[in-house]
Amino acid sequence: MVYKESIVEVGINRLYKAFALDEVWVFEDLVGFLDEVGTYSRVLDEAGEPTDEIQDKETYHRLDSCRYLFSYLNPDKPRPTISVPSAAVAS
Repeated sequence: MVYKESIVEVGINRLYKAFALDEVWVFEDLVGFLDEVGTYSRVLDEAGEPTDEIQDKETYHRLDSCRYLFSYLNPDKPRPTISVPSAAVAS
C-alpha cells in the first residue's frame, strides 16, 4: 500500500516546518490563535496512537487560515495556471 499525504496534511506539515524554523512570529496578544496552537491535537485510536483525524477540527478557524496562507505562499507549491484559448488571444 502506498501512503499518499492529503492536502490538509501537506499544509499542516508546511506550517509546522515554518514554526520549527522560526519563520512565523506570533504576537503575544493574539490569544485566540495561540490558544488554538496550544490545544491542537489528533484523535487517538484504541491503542492511544494518534490518527489522521483532528480533534474538534471545526474549532480551529485561525489555525486553518494560517495553514491556507502558508500553503499559498510556499514556493514549493505549484501555482495554478490559466489557459487562454488561442481564439481569445487573437481578438
